[in-house]
Amino acid sequence: TMRVLRGWMARRDPVLLVDVGEPEEYAAEHIPGSVNWPLGRLAERSGGTPRSSAIVVSGHEFRGRAGGGVDAVTEATPKDRVSQAVAGLRGRGFRRVAYLAGGVEGWGVSGGALARGAAVPVVEIGETEALARRTDPDIVFLDVRHPDDFRERRVAAPRVLNIPLAEVRDRLPEIPRGGLVIVYCAGRGCDAGHVAARILLGAGRPAAGIRVLTGGMDGWRSAGGPVAP
Repeated sequence: TMRVLRGWMARRDPVLLVDVGEPEEYAAEHIPGSVNWPLGRLAERSGGTPRSSAIVVSGHEFRGRAGGGVDAVTEATPKDRVSQAVAGLRGRGFRRVAYLAGGVEGWGVSGGALARGAAVPVVEIGETEALARRTDPDIVFLDVRHPDDFRERRVAAPRVLNIPLAEVRDRLPEIPRGGLVIVYCAGRGCDAGHVAARILLGAGRPAAGIRVLTGGMDGWRSAGGPVAP
C-alpha cells in the first residue's frame, strides 16, 4: 500500500524512488526525494546504479483513473511508461523493482507531500581541480560505490565517506552541510554519482556545494590521484 512506501521511508529503508516522467512533468510535481529518469534515458541514468538496489518507479500516467488503486505498491504492470520502465530495469538486471500504483497523483491524493520545480543541473569537477583541493578542510569526498569496492580502493583524502547509492537519501544526515561534497562512483560510464548528486539537490542541498567527479574512481587514478585500500 501507500502506507508500505511511507513505512519504508519512515524506517529509512534504502529505497530509490524513480520518477520516469519527462523533465517538465517532474518539474510540475514529483515525490520529494525522487530522482528523474525519463523513460528515454533510462539506460543512461541507471547505468551505475547497483543491481541490488530496491527501486520504486512512479509516473504521471494515472491521472483520472487512480480509483481504489491509489494506495498500492505492487509488482503488477500497468500499460504505460511505468510498465516499460519496470520491464526495462528488470531487463538490465535489477530484480527488486516495483511500481507505485496511483503514481505521483495518487501519492498526493492520499495525503503525501509533493514537490515542484525542475531538477537542478548537476555540475562536474575535473580530476585536476579535485586533486589540487583534496586536502581542503571543507571538502568531503562521497563514494557511492558498493562497500566492497570502497574497501578495495578509494580516494585518499582527509574526509571520505562511503554511502552506497541506494542508501544516500536515507543517510542524508551523515553527509556534512557546508563546504563542498564531491561525489564519485566507478568511472565515466557510471551514472551513480550523478544520481546521488540529484538526490542531494532534491533534498535541498545547495547546488554550489555539490560536484560530481568527472571520471569517477578510474579518472582519479588516471590523473595520478592517490588511492587508499
